Formats: sequence, structure tokens, C-alpha cells
Amino acid sequence: MAYGCAGSSPAFRTKHNQSPGYRGFIDAFLFRHPAFKDVAFIGLWGTLQLLDSEIMEEAIHRATEQGIPVLPVHDELVGPVSKKEELRQILIDSFHEVTQGKFSDHEPKMTWSTA
Repeated sequence: MAYGCAGSSPAFRTKHNQSPGYRGFIDAFLFRHPAFKDVAFIGLWGTLQLLDSEIMEEAIHRATEQGIPVLPVHDELVGPVSKKEELRQILIDSFHEVTQGKFSDHEPKMTWSTA
């Protein structure tokens, strides 16, 4: 599947590579995560954002089917504390559904807050 984003164009990269602090941030990230070096500037971020939104859409659908009210906020779901375990499983199942089981041996890392 091809997914093009304006932000991956050479003109975008050239313009933003000249921004103060931009290059230092990327260099620091790549220093800590060298596995991303070959894909840092190929526009993969658009595909990852699409997957993230598809996972959240699937999770909202599943929560709604189960009668659990949720509010999506970026890559989070806000829901009743009493439904924490159900929401955890919904997020895991949604992740595996959208990624078509390609990471079936991986359990997504989650953090919880009641604030």
C-alpha cells in the first residue's frame, strides 16, 4: 500500500532541517535508536500515524459494541476506571486486528492514569 504525505518531500525536509534544534533532536533520537537510521527520512511516519488511527478506530468500535463509553484523545482512550481490564483487552485485540496478527507474540505496552 502506498501512502504519500507532503511532509516526506525533499523540500519539506530541506526547509525543516534548517530549523534550530530540529537536527539535534533527530540526531539524538537516532543515536539512542540506531535501528531507525535507514528509515528516518522516508515518510514512514505517515504510515505509522495511519496504523495508530486505525487501531484507535477499531478500539472505539469494540468499546461501543460492549457498551463502554470512551473518549479518544490522540493515542489514548479515556474511559471508566471500572472497565480498565476490558479496555486493556480491547486495545490489545484492536492492535492485533489492525496489524493482522503480524506481531502476535507482542503485547503492546500500556500505561494507566486515573488523574
